Amino acid sequence: MAHGFELMIDGASFPDSCKLLCSRLCLLNLAAYGWAGCNWNLKLKASCARGQKRISLNMAASKLQAFWNHPAGPKTIHFWAPTFKWGISIANVADFAKPPEMISYPQQVVVACSGVIWARWGMVITPINWNLSSVNAAMAVTGVCQLSRKIRHDYFSDENNATASLEG
Repeated sequence: MAHGFELMIDGASFPDSCKLLCSRLCLLNLAAYGWAGCNWNLKLKASCARGQKRISLNMAASKLQAFWNHPAGPKTIHFWAPTFKWGISIANVADFAKPPEMISYPQQVVVACSGVIWARWGMVITPINWNLSSVNAAMAVTGVCQLSRKIRHDYFSDENNATASLEG
């Protein structure tokens, strides 16, 4: 607070160092032009906004640095193995275009079961590996969806065809 007002630009309050700078410039204007000279001109707003951007860039840099140095971050295998494992889930999604006759029960059971097991494991370990959990949850979901397609085709589509042929 300087002279009973707070520096706010576009509804954002600025740090004390920026407020101090602005209040000193305002005092210079006050001495030179009287109370009417104490207003925030564009240059002053720009310098305060630059200070705010610098602070937000430092915050972004510190979050990026925390991500980089995380025990499951990009400098470790614990990041890259699950990242490349997304290829299995993407391939399984691409297989939705295949006819259900081409789906393999053993393959999809393994994809679904390993997805469930390793998704749980990613949540149990310390630190929690969100990348590992999410890729394996996606594997479990795509495996179960493929199994349901295969089961519907093998066990329920024949009944529908048989009842349709009996009626017709």
